[in-house]
Amino acid sequence: MRISSTQFQPYGLELPAWVADYLVQQPGTYPTQDARMDLVSKLAQRTIPYGTGGPLGAGVFRLDTQELVASGVNLVLSSKSSMAHIKFVAMQMAPQIMGSHNLGAIGFPNHELVTSYEPCSMCPGAISWSGVRHIFCGARGSDAEAVGFDEGPNRQIG
Repeated sequence: MRISSTQFQPYGLELPAWVADYLVQQPGTYPTQDARMDLVSKLAQRTIPYGTGGPLGAGVFRLDTQELVASGVNLVLSSKSSMAHIKFVAMQMAPQIMGSHNLGAIGFPNHELVTSYEPCSMCPGAISWSGVRHIFCGARGSDAEAVGFDEGPNRQIG
């Protein structure tokens, strides 16, 4: 089947409604990495009863104000996009909120990506290009695989 380029619409992701409902009940700042990890872990846990994706969560945080800029949950199945990983979702939304494609632009605060699961082989390039200056991961790939979740081969970052 041949599809002309005029049939494509700009691709946008939308978080499930439960994410916003949950986030408005959370604190305004996350002063420690443990507090930030706790938030993304709770997002990951909530994907299961809501049936909106794999048990994964992420967030992009401003390190100067310790605020959550954007969150991400796995939207691969709901969006029918193999690229809608938690890190991509959060990093696609954060620049929209901050008003620049580069979160590392001159004059911008440092940002940290906190993720419940280490990046797969696809994500390190996107993380690097996003301008995020710090990354903090909860579980290793082997931890996720031990409970039956697999995002494919992984090349270590860094």
